[in-house]
Amino acid sequence: QLMAFHYCEIMVINITICWNGAYLLVTFLSPNTNILSQSAGNLYKYIFILKDSSETTRDDTYYLFKKYYKIFYNNNLNNDWLNWFIGFSEGKGAILHFNNSCRFIINHTNYNILYLIQNYLGFGNVKIYKKNNNIIYGKYIVSNPKDCLLLYLLFNGNLKLTSRITQLYNWYNILKKLLNIDFNSINKEISLNDAWLSGFTDAVGSFSIKKYKYKNITYLKCIFIFNHKDEFILNKISQLLYTKNLGKLKNINDYRIEILCNNNEKYKIILNYYDKYNLKTSKLNAYNIFKVILTKVIGKQPLSIETIREIKILRKSMNKWLLLNRNIGYKSKS
Repeated sequence: QLMAFHYCEIMVINITICWNGAYLLVTFLSPNTNILSQSAGNLYKYIFILKDSSETTRDDTYYLFKKYYKIFYNNNLNNDWLNWFIGFSEGKGAILHFNNSCRFIINHTNYNILYLIQNYLGFGNVKIYKKNNNIIYGKYIVSNPKDCLLLYLLFNGNLKLTSRITQLYNWYNILKKLLNIDFNSINKEISLNDAWLSGFTDAVGSFSIKKYKYKNITYLKCIFIFNHKDEFILNKISQLLYTKNLGKLKNINDYRIEILCNNNEKYKIILNYYDKYNLKTSKLNAYNIFKVILTKVIGKQPLSIETIREIKILRKSMNKWLLLNRNIGYKSKS
């Protein structure tokens, strides 16, 4: 049997979906689509249209996402920002599912970045959690079916961490019951030519200044650090940034790479990248201080006592910004 809903306030997109042996011709963006909510059970309140799913093979891997985002929100999003967001999401977010529904969550102590994400994407909610009237952390939540679908289109084929691809596959198993969609299980390569690493750094990267003595003379090490439980992804980052200092952290299921920036070649690679693809959390302030410290250290050691004192003050300020991005939540949920 063929049915059609003709009323539409804005535009009409028609496709045919086979569901329970009947063909249902749906007029997308029609208020009448809520009539399908009971048939979908607790899964979704809407039917979403994905025609020409083969379009995901285009050179722009965000093409399908941007196409339907434009339909939903009549806006265009920047690829650099999307790359940053995916990197940040892979480091801090969680692609979850509950009772046949999708949910995306980011917990962060620097809650301002969550509002930035909400405002830029135009969807999702931010909840603030307090203790004794002090804000402890914020939570960005996406649970609306329409918006979860958009995130699926954004993430599919663009994720780099195997754990996130596995989480997204759970979404696929939910969405494929209603939609003709595909799933890309290939880990996308990390590159210094996009903003993914900047987002991942905002999530799990850090900076450190360490003192050590050699022949009773004080020297400083300027170190760029990544901590994460995905050994494979850290090895990939270490290859990009020319370091082999990958180690297992004691007592927790994380790995670490430490990039010693005292080497001219290494620090230039790092600065060239992050000056082009800016951090977006308060780690940007820490990074800018880190750069100032580098100018005082690189090629100038051993340092004077006065310079070491100046750097000590700068390090304290840098650490203050880093503390605003301390970890929150449970690793089992991320």
